[in-house]
Amino acid sequence: MQINSITIENIRSYLNETIAFNEGSTLLSGDIGSGKSTILLAIEFALFGAQRGEAAALLRNGKHEGSVELTFTIENKEYSIKRKLKRSASVSQETGYIIKDGVKKEGSAVELKSDILNLLEYPQELLTKKNLVYRYTVYTPQEAMKLILMDNKEYRIDTLRKVFGVDKYKRIRENAEMYAKEMRQTQKILAAKTEGLEFKQKQKLELLSEIKIKENALIEERKKAEIAGKELDSVLAVEKEHELKIKELNEQRASFTNLETELKNKVEQHNKLALDIDDMEKNITSLDTELKKSVQNDQESLVSLIKTTESEINIKERGLFTLVKVINEAQVKKNQSIEIKNKIQHMKNCLVCLQEVSDSHKKIINDKQDEIIKIQDNILIKEEKTQSENEKLISSMKAKLVTLREQEKQISVIKMKSAQLSEQKTKLDVMKKEQEEIKGFIGSINTKKAELFQKIESQKEFEQKYQSVQENLKIATSKKQEVMLKINGLEKEKQGIERILEEVNAVIKEKLMIQEKIVGLKKYEEWITKMFVNLMITMEKHVMAKLYHEFNELFKRWFTLLLEDENIIVELDDEFAPIITQNGYQIGIDHLSGGEKTSCALSYRLSLNQVINDLIGTIKTKDLIILDEPTDGFSTEQLDKIRDLLDQINIKQIIVVSHEKKIESFVDHVIQVKKEEHISSVY
Repeated sequence: MQINSITIENIRSYLNETIAFNEGSTLLSGDIGSGKSTILLAIEFALFGAQRGEAAALLRNGKHEGSVELTFTIENKEYSIKRKLKRSASVSQETGYIIKDGVKKEGSAVELKSDILNLLEYPQELLTKKNLVYRYTVYTPQEAMKLILMDNKEYRIDTLRKVFGVDKYKRIRENAEMYAKEMRQTQKILAAKTEGLEFKQKQKLELLSEIKIKENALIEERKKAEIAGKELDSVLAVEKEHELKIKELNEQRASFTNLETELKNKVEQHNKLALDIDDMEKNITSLDTELKKSVQNDQESLVSLIKTTESEINIKERGLFTLVKVINEAQVKKNQSIEIKNKIQHMKNCLVCLQEVSDSHKKIINDKQDEIIKIQDNILIKEEKTQSENEKLISSMKAKLVTLREQEKQISVIKMKSAQLSEQKTKLDVMKKEQEEIKGFIGSINTKKAELFQKIESQKEFEQKYQSVQENLKIATSKKQEVMLKINGLEKEKQGIERILEEVNAVIKEKLMIQEKIVGLKKYEEWITKMFVNLMITMEKHVMAKLYHEFNELFKRWFTLLLEDENIIVELDDEFAPIITQNGYQIGIDHLSGGEKTSCALSYRLSLNQVINDLIGTIKTKDLIILDEPTDGFSTEQLDKIRDLLDQINIKQIIVVSHEKKIESFVDHVIQVKKEEHISSVY
């Protein structure tokens, strides 16, 4: 961007003035208070309009209307913009216009500012904010720069964040924290809706248990119904036969069959027991033979020897632990000495006093650390050898302990087998006694069988009353009806419980879905607070650190150019505040002379200009810089440095505002500003 001309009407001390600007360096020269700074404010007003409270300060006292028209070029295209002020109850900005590609477009103050931001490719978020990028790249009042240098660090860092566009990370972080807070509130609201879930789940389990009880009861009642039905069918069958003789006869035959089955089982049981007795006697003989061959050792002396061996191993292992600790300490000391040697080898300045570390001092430290390393190496060799010997001895003792424990196990096995032999002998006696009892049962069954056989043979004719059959039929029918009534009642109760369970399940499902939503919100909230917010902090720190490095180097370079004093060294701390070191002592900016303060402010100003231009690569104001009173308090020698500074800035259009006549010889063009009778004019 290059400014071509500006027409000022009724702005502060100007009535109607047109000022032309050329490429190269231009000096706005004139006495203090002649109206030089008004031209700079008019340029800024034309581009961005007036912030709240600024319009009244721009409009000339006693005038009801005023305007500024600015003509400028961007990439070989000429543009014009005009803004107007009007006084009524207060001073306000009126509709103005912008001319692009020969087309005139009217717009409000905000619309015109949006158009300018697009032309200059400034961030659109500056539409409703102060003109920070312009103020710290193109035009910064010198006093404003001194203020940012000397004010508190919070104001400085906050201003630089906004200038660099880094404050967006803070806004993102704050918005994320607000969103996380809202999610936590939502979780609390949802959590209230899940109250009673455990009660419902417990109720569900109780209902399921009741249903299971009813189902089991139904199974049992259905079995009873099945049995009752079979009994009823049996009685009906007997009723049809009209003769109980057959029933009784069948019962006797069934009893006879049962006796035969029982007799068969007892005989099989007797035979099996005989085989088991035979096997048991063989096992007893085998165990007895085996125990006679075994030689029992003295278990008490063996246990004592095992305890002694274990105690010796523990003592050796504790000694080994102490030895390992000594080895580790020696290794740590050795590593520390190696680390010190590595650090001192690459160290240029002392971290505490910042003095240069000499080679002789490095050698003293290296020699001392080499001696420590040598001592620790001797300790390591000696103690590691002792460690190896002790580990071998412990391994041998553990092998011996394994052998002793194996012998102890063998003694235990022998004792167990001895107890087993005694147990089997006792069991054999019991089995023989049981065999004799079975023989008695077999005789008794044979006797009962013979008696029943005689009774069946003798009872060839029986009379049974039909009345007995009718009574049995009545009982069987009543029993089945009773069971069926119970089944119907249980089924209705089960259906009622199932309906309640369905309602409980619906409530549980809804509350579980809410719980899942709470878990999802919790995960997202934790991600925001633990990951995303920290990421924004890290990104901000990374960007600020990168900007700090470039800013610091530029600041030191410009200050050295403006003030060639070997006794004064400047740099920036991590909060972008200047650190002044004079004759080896750190001093505050307020202790500097007027020219030194101005040099510091101007260096900061130029560094900030270059950093922002590099950071926002697309902005179209890189070819323009305005320096407001950059030589305030400068000595004659320092004024000469302005010539070098203007040569090194390497910007196509430089506008310098100063009342120093000497600077006129440094610039390409001079615009004289004078003020008479409270009216400013140029020539």
